[in-house]
Amino acid sequence: MKRKYLFLITIFGIILLATTWYYFIPVQTTEYEAMFHVEGPGTAGFDVTTENLYFGIVPINGYTTKYLELENNEKRMKVVIAAKGDIAEHISVSDNDFFLEPFEQKNVTFTASGKNADIGTYKGIVHVYFYRPFFN
Repeated sequence: MKRKYLFLITIFGIILLATTWYYFIPVQTTEYEAMFHVEGPGTAGFDVTTENLYFGIVPINGYTTKYLELENNEKRMKVVIAAKGDIAEHISVSDNDFFLEPFEQKNVTFTASGKNADIGTYKGIVHVYFYRPFFN
């Protein structure tokens, strides 16, 4: 009798682990370096780099934006965007935690803000995670 319960608990554990792996581990993760430099009022600058999220110079209490085009060539995906590093508290994203349908493209706007920031350089990484949706 104990072996039967042990077997059932083992099978349940395997199914739980497989489900966790399938739905909660990203199918794809893309990393973008992110950086901007805060300077005093009356300054401005820009960076035309497209491979990363380099915002250039942002004046204190000012902001600048960059755009990232996301594309899905597979099944429906859930997209989650997370910023890490000292840039995280100064960057915002126009849309986060959304679904991207098959063959859909979406432009996401990133805004770097110099509000409440000290003069200096802010760096970090922006992760774009693609997950299988748990419910369609």
